Amino acid sequence: MVHFSVHESPSSNFKCDDSHVVLRMERQEAASIPDSSRAAPAGSFLRVVRLWARLTKLWFAGPERATAVKLCGTTLVLSVALTSLLLHFSYVQSSLQSGLSEKNAGAECGGGRRSGGEDAFYAGVRAFGLVILLAAPLFAATDWVDSLIIVHWRQWLGAELVRAYFADRAFYRLKLLHAREVDNPDERMCDDVRAFTDASVTLLVALVRKLVNLAVFSRLLYGL
Repeated sequence: MVHFSVHESPSSNFKCDDSHVVLRMERQEAASIPDSSRAAPAGSFLRVVRLWARLTKLWFAGPERATAVKLCGTTLVLSVALTSLLLHFSYVQSSLQSGLSEKNAGAECGGGRRSGGEDAFYAGVRAFGLVILLAAPLFAATDWVDSLIIVHWRQWLGAELVRAYFADRAFYRLKLLHAREVDNPDERMCDDVRAFTDASVTLLVALVRKLVNLAVFSRLLYGL
């Protein structure tokens, strides 16, 4: 901590307002910080994960908690539904291939009557069409909810950063003391927040869905 004091002699008339005092204090403090300590250390993977977890926790603990929980819960439900649909699709595909094989075998045997394999084939075609009709809106809904999470999280995080940026003259300290480390903080609050929320939601949702797929299909393989 840098102490600033003004010694006023009786023969001199020293006048200084608060802004100049603060300016000189913070310049002296900036000059006293070595360059090695100003440089941001290269964080390890665990450190990055901890920082990411802290930012995520703030969203779930703040006033947007209800919205965050609802959106994430909806994403989880849609992920389970999507995995269930993929599991059902595997059964439909197997049934369709079996029906096609039986249909070909019945055609080779001849006869004008419709065989059981042909009935199974057309039943598989109808089931396949039903899966496609269900998959289209389900995929659209998952993408829409993922986009909602990104938008709400970005809006909240951007507002919090702007509020902190203008509180207690933080913008002034960043400009004076940390100009080398943080350039264009207003641009970072716009572009970096967008990239952070987009990448975080995309990676996390993909990880959750892969884990759900792994659990469901592992159980299927175990039961064979």
